[in-house]
Amino acid sequence: MTRAERKKQLKNRVTTTLAFVGMLVVLFTSLIICGYYETHYTRKADVIEVKGDTVVVVDWFSGNSWKFYGDNYKVGDKVKMKMFNNYTDDNATDDEILDVKIIDRLY
Repeated sequence: MTRAERKKQLKNRVTTTLAFVGMLVVLFTSLIICGYYETHYTRKADVIEVKGDTVVVVDWFSGNSWKFYGDNYKVGDKVKMKMFNNYTDDNATDDEILDVKIIDRLY
């Protein structure tokens, strides 16, 4: 085998290895992203009660009520909640509110 053939063979091996590693990175990234989106979701809700720093909201989609601690919320505010389902798709009572943003305010 000549030196040029060895260089070509080495180049082909490196190219094949890099392509394989690239596909693995894409595959694992896709799996991580899919897992995240299976366990995280958003809900829109109305603020129905505020007592001190405890805020109670009612989910538009399911009618479930949720409580969280927050400031500057008023009754009637419309909020968007980022939720985590605790890996229990069939049980909404153990879901956690990760973030809440006001999307509409009456005044």
